[in-house]
Amino acid sequence: MSSADEILDAIDALPWKERLRLFRHIYDRVMRRDYKEFVGIDETFARYHKAMHDITGEDCTERTRRRPVVWARYIVAWQMTEDGFTTCQIGARLGIDHSTVSHCRDAVKEMLEYPRYYPQELAVFRQFKKTIQDEIHN
Repeated sequence: MSSADEILDAIDALPWKERLRLFRHIYDRVMRRDYKEFVGIDETFARYHKAMHDITGEDCTERTRRRPVVWARYIVAWQMTEDGFTTCQIGARLGIDHSTVSHCRDAVKEMLEYPRYYPQELAVFRQFKKTIQDEIHN
């Protein structure tokens, strides 16, 4: 029996609540904290910037208040906070203040909570999520 089999047997022997806690810890460790080590912020930002540009044709770093650009910026900032990057790191890449990144995150949360008020933005958001998921799986 290999050491991997022994580990799996030990996990199977855990009560389900402990097993769930272990899986959450592993997920958090791999997908959140260590994500920054596996894929740096510059590579992540470049990938998200390109995906958003391909979808909207807009540059999310452009200094403008045009709605499509603003929402492109909001969505990219939201996704990067979901990936565990700090507001200061994200703001430096987008050319905005860290408090503006927090506002971006809040705006996307509101859009997700009240989707009927943001149909165009939600369509862009869904396409963006699909694009980056396809990239991960390919």
